[in-house]
Amino acid sequence: GCYRLAAWNDPANALPQTLQLPPTGIPGMKPTPAALHHLPGDPVQGPDVIQESSQPPTLWMRFDEGLKPNGHNTQDNVRGTQCAINGMDSYWRAGVSGTCLSFDGYTNKVTVPSSAVPEVHDGFTIQAWIAPQENSWNWAGIVDRDQDKKAGYSLGINHVGQIGIYASVNGEWQGFMSDSKAPLLTWTHVTAVYEKSSGFSLYFNGIPVGRNKTSGTIKDAVDLDLYVGMAHEKQFPWAYERQITKQFLSNMVFSGRIDEVKIFDRALSPSDINSDYLRSKPEATTPLQYWVLPAGPAKVDHFGAFYTKLKCSPEWDGLWRVGDAADIVVAFDDKPCRFVFWRGTNYLPSLVSEPGPTGIWMSDQSPENYTDECFEHMSDKLCRFSHVRLIENTDARVVVHWRNTSVSISYDWMEIDDNGWGLWTDEYWTIYPDATGVRYQVSRRLKDLPAQTQQNELMSQPGTRPEDNVPYDSVTLSNLAGDTETWNYSVGPTFLNSTPIEGNKNLVYTNINSTYKHFNIGQIGSWWKVYSQWESMRMAYGHSKYNAWNHYPFGLLPSDGTVATGIDRVTSSCLGTLYGLEHLLADGRSELYNLYGMTDLSAPELKTLNRSWNTPADMTSLEGGISDGYDKRQRAYPITKQMETITFDLDASKEHPVLNPCFVIRHWGSDSAARVEINEEQQRGRHVRQGITRDTNGTQTMVIWIEQTTTKKTRYKIY
Repeated sequence: GCYRLAAWNDPANALPQTLQLPPTGIPGMKPTPAALHHLPGDPVQGPDVIQESSQPPTLWMRFDEGLKPNGHNTQDNVRGTQCAINGMDSYWRAGVSGTCLSFDGYTNKVTVPSSAVPEVHDGFTIQAWIAPQENSWNWAGIVDRDQDKKAGYSLGINHVGQIGIYASVNGEWQGFMSDSKAPLLTWTHVTAVYEKSSGFSLYFNGIPVGRNKTSGTIKDAVDLDLYVGMAHEKQFPWAYERQITKQFLSNMVFSGRIDEVKIFDRALSPSDINSDYLRSKPEATTPLQYWVLPAGPAKVDHFGAFYTKLKCSPEWDGLWRVGDAADIVVAFDDKPCRFVFWRGTNYLPSLVSEPGPTGIWMSDQSPENYTDECFEHMSDKLCRFSHVRLIENTDARVVVHWRNTSVSISYDWMEIDDNGWGLWTDEYWTIYPDATGVRYQVSRRLKDLPAQTQQNELMSQPGTRPEDNVPYDSVTLSNLAGDTETWNYSVGPTFLNSTPIEGNKNLVYTNINSTYKHFNIGQIGSWWKVYSQWESMRMAYGHSKYNAWNHYPFGLLPSDGTVATGIDRVTSSCLGTLYGLEHLLADGRSELYNLYGMTDLSAPELKTLNRSWNTPADMTSLEGGISDGYDKRQRAYPITKQMETITFDLDASKEHPVLNPCFVIRHWGSDSAARVEINEEQQRGRHVRQGITRDTNGTQTMVIWIEQTTTKKTRYKIY
């Protein structure tokens, strides 16, 4: 594969091979070798370059190569040593002086060869301008020469933005971390000092923020490169939940921008430190914005699905080797909502109130089993198995197939059968123009393995907490009668905050802070289990009254649960689970089906939809075709055509209403559009939508969706 992003994107990085097809067969022909262009990156504009320093440093990484056509190298401006920029790509950005480097949080580092690293003994000063995009998963290096905690030094940032300075002093790893936190998105001038007789001190923007008194000589590292942007020590996420996560050690990489890195072989005075800060203080102090979850273009003028490559940020996107049709978005012509099948959620669709930073995302869960670790689609961080494809895409409806497997973060299955298979699930999402879809799940192993098949997951975009996206009266439950009860999440343990209702509470309505709310409806017999804060949330005391994790979505480190400790990353919060009904099929597979959607109606107003799907109107007096009646799996009436004209009644009533019916007519027999009459009146306009699909045999199927609500017996004619 292509590790470097530039090589992946290079159009010359291909192996063309011309084949001939003679009667004797295809002869072996050599492909033309790929020839990479190795083109430099475009120059980046930045502020004026500052030439001076309060004192001469022994190492000065200015990162100003980005002002010119650039590549994957930078240099120490004291000795002229060439230093490699490692990682998926070199991300040159405007800095505090000239240009700087952006680090992707997973792969980037600048390597200063050990032979070119200045020695330190009696004291040192390390300076760097940093603008964190996210806090680290654990201790990420800003400037790091940590030799197994036995020699060297490290200036780093942790999971909540505290800065730490440590070094080997008198044979012990000593130092401290600041109480203050480096603010997200904003430039901070960080200075770390060690002086032989007085110990460690830290400064933010020229102001002291802490010290640790000690004394002694530094034991410097030997034959060890210096890293900028990455720690030498691999670690697991600090806020891990389960022991399995500790088995997976990952590089701890800075996320955000670093500029003007200096090392001095002595302790600078407070006045020199303040002078360096004032001399290089940037005019634009906040160069970054929180990343925004991608839901496609701001406006789409028609209903339907489209393949795309959703873009979140160059740094995160650069970690993936995918084509331009990696993701699927379903949009609506009269609603801002989206169904988003994105690799950042491992392709489980998210229902989004609107695209952009104000959009609120509701996602879900695959079949999940938990023993000592989770087996779920969320653990498939690299989307090795999870993928999506479009099955239908017409003006009447969209069908997306999502295939996934329930694995652990080690890519193991919980129990394999005699044929070596774990739990694999095929999901077919049938989505209609009214922003309501059926989630149809089918799996051969569900009958053998205890598994949850659904969870209501609230996603909080970077810069927000769950409290910003949903009120504490978060979930409303409803029944077929439209009665409601409300559940509150304001104190950790979730509690009923209304009068309880009778009947089967099969409708879950999430009161997100948007015009369009999320809902899901199970079959009669489904039941809802509310979730509260996990005990593990004590690691982030005060962050949120909800449970909140940041290992999913978007996070790529192997982690079986990482508690969110801030607003720097995307977080997911599980509000509860709707336990649905499993049906055993004749071939041994199990199936489930539920409705999902976005609506501007209130929870009680959804009773018509609930009834229309759970207690649908019977189809009677059918002529011109045959049908087995309503199919909940696709929220439609399938019909096999036998004559040119098809007529039938839907026996609608208050208890069995018709709401936006769909008719799927197999063996349509032509490419001609259908004509539709309702109660002998010809139907014209956008309230009747239709499209033709073909199977692999070329058989045409007509799909007709009608925007209609009625509780009266209605006559239909299709021809």
